[in-house]
Amino acid sequence: MAQNAIQSTIRKSEKVIQTLSIKESSKPAQIKRVEERLHVFYTADSLLMIALDEKPIVEVTKTDLENLKRILPPIKKQIEDMLYKFSNGTSQHTLAIRRIKAFEIVLELAK
Repeated sequence: MAQNAIQSTIRKSEKVIQTLSIKESSKPAQIKRVEERLHVFYTADSLLMIALDEKPIVEVTKTDLENLKRILPPIKKQIEDMLYKFSNGTSQHTLAIRRIKAFEIVLELAK
């Protein structure tokens, strides 16, 4: 389930990059920030794959782990702060809970 939540986040980030790339008003800094987060999500997915004895999609380096530990906690906090906006039982609430739990698992694996 954690891997599904991470992969969902990857797909969402890839769509955001596509959308930002099309818009003329998008700033390169916005795209770079989303790309940086996307790489962290790829790293997170790879950590989960390694934990499940599967072949990771990308090789995880020490720098990748450092970036994950730096970037993922604020994203997790942002989702936690938005959680109150979603009613219990809604798909948004469930997805937010699953992403929070997945991020917690990944951060534990990154230690």
